[in-house]
Amino acid sequence: MALAVAVAVYVLLFHSSRGLRLRAVGHNPDACRAAGMHVERSIVQALALSGACSGVAGAVLVFGSESHRLIAEGGAAAFTQSAGFNGIVAALFGGLHPLWSIPASFLFGGLLTALGLFVFGGLYPRKLDAVYSPRFSAEEFGIVVECRPRDVGEIDDFLRDMGAKEVNLVEG
Repeated sequence: MALAVAVAVYVLLFHSSRGLRLRAVGHNPDACRAAGMHVERSIVQALALSGACSGVAGAVLVFGSESHRLIAEGGAAAFTQSAGFNGIVAALFGGLHPLWSIPASFLFGGLLTALGLFVFGGLYPRKLDAVYSPRFSAEEFGIVVECRPRDVGEIDDFLRDMGAKEVNLVEG
């Protein structure tokens, strides 16, 4: 869908008189106004075109497959992970040209996917702290609880009641 929209925008902007007007107004609105062009109308058309493209992209993201959604750890930007800002960077990297933005988008999408695998997939070497034990796995894990000395017994009992196999006091 995105490839078809990019090609359609390319054809509109570079192979039609309307596209020539839109590009001219974008480059120098004062010169276009002096030449008798309707600058405000062209600006509204450009905004409507970009809004329609954004609306289609948002609809595909929202109504698309659950497995293709971008999910982060939470917050206001968790659903899209600021994909709009990544799109701006990809468009700038593509020279603000509809066709060159396609490979730039694949490049940045690949980089973000690889980054996600490293950060969220745990493929990067982690810095180990002093209380880490290599015997922990995905099924068995350790936690560190910082508490006052008088609460150690209560926390020890609670952790054992919750199924902890081993509780160690770490002097710190």
